[in-house]
Amino acid sequence: MPHEKHLLASLYPDISKNTTWWFELGMPGSTKTSTGKVVFELIATRDAKHRDVSIAYLEMSKVIDAEIKSGSSLGQRLIEENEKMQAGALASDAPVMETLAKKVRKCYESGIQTFFADGCVRTINQGQSVVNAQLKWNLMYFDTPEAVSLERIRRRAIKEGRLDDAKPETVKKRLGEYRDQTFPVLGFFQGIAAKRVHTINAQCEFRKRVKMYLEYMGFSPEEVRVMLINLHLEGHPAHVIMMEALREAPHAAHAEHSVNGHDAHQQARIHSAATAIPHPAAFASS
Repeated sequence: MPHEKHLLASLYPDISKNTTWWFELGMPGSTKTSTGKVVFELIATRDAKHRDVSIAYLEMSKVIDAEIKSGSSLGQRLIEENEKMQAGALASDAPVMETLAKKVRKCYESGIQTFFADGCVRTINQGQSVVNAQLKWNLMYFDTPEAVSLERIRRRAIKEGRLDDAKPETVKKRLGEYRDQTFPVLGFFQGIAAKRVHTINAQCEFRKRVKMYLEYMGFSPEEVRVMLINLHLEGHPAHVIMMEALREAPHAAHAEHSVNGHDAHQQARIHSAATAIPHPAAFASS
């Protein structure tokens, strides 16, 4: 087995040269997943007639689950790791990076060139493997107070029927793992290239978080304006994800009110007049 810091070596040089990465980092309950998925959907549906299939959202926990269900030898190794994660601990670096590399190569072979990656870099070793593979990375850091994170974790676990995850000892362990192993990843990437690390205030209203994310990606104000129109259209995937996230976070009531306060007919009229927007420079493969 290669050294853990080089477990993404199989992605070099073809995938490294031809893909762009947006890694998401934040405390459990920081809304990085819901915000990232909304951004992903807004970008994927910029052209109302043709969904952009060159981008993918990788949620590492789901990638691991899929590998386990496949019954592969790697999946068998991940069963024990998954049990550790359910108990609030982090999975070992080696099988996580091997799983990520396998999934990414499959995506790349199907035409994916831009990756949104949630939960894919949770330790310094994993961050080092990204750097060693020479991936064109960017990091979105979701800044969240621990008290807010604790409440979000508890509510989400209860809503999903994961009562064990709502136990104080489990939550405490997850946050301890984050402080000790994951938070230092922020400083690691800042030390490599601070200009590629972007901070999002996870306490501000949802729409502002999405707007900040899109702006950090390099979209122009007009591109952002047009994409945010979809955020207010009932039935749009991005709107559905946002409203579900708001229901899990009562403190975001102002954001929910501002969304529902828009005139739906006016939104639809503006949306119908919007034109497709080409990819910004951040999506270029060169």
